[in-house]
Amino acid sequence: MEKKPTLFSNSLIFGLLTSIIVVLYSILLMSMETQNQALSILSYLLVLGGMAYGTITYRNKALDGFISYGHALKSCVLIVLVIAIVTALFIYIYVSIDNSFIEKALDKAEEEMATKDMPEEQMEMGLEYARKFMQPHWMAIMSFIAYMFFGFILALIVAAVVKKDNPNPFINTIDSSVN
Repeated sequence: MEKKPTLFSNSLIFGLLTSIIVVLYSILLMSMETQNQALSILSYLLVLGGMAYGTITYRNKALDGFISYGHALKSCVLIVLVIAIVTALFIYIYVSIDNSFIEKALDKAEEEMATKDMPEEQMEMGLEYARKFMQPHWMAIMSFIAYMFFGFILALIVAAVVKKDNPNPFINTIDSSVN
């Protein structure tokens, strides 16, 4: 008999697999030095796909094809939690190693402020605040919060789509060998 995955082990596996894909995609974007918002949003679509695939796999392998909305939401949130932790660690390490990343981001912020015809004093104040939050630990924290926030919104949607209620909840589907 095949061993059925637990919620935690399934979430850990799919969270790690998805986070590896998201990190590789992030490295690709950073190496291209592009600030295209549409390409950045694609990372959330990768998260959505990882949550959906992971939860559907859990539903089919561990729960005999049935999963409640609450259980599906739990699975999705655990997957996102793993992704958020791994991504935050990656950002912390990457930004700590590559100091030019912060400098490029600050230069871009300064360019954007200059195109908006901001007064010099206001630009300096804005750049001062940007420098305070463009530190590796703050960037990792903000990344974690962003992934958890948007991931939870996606989890609500994914859980609603992948849920599949058992038409006969009185039959124990886990031990179907007893008739």
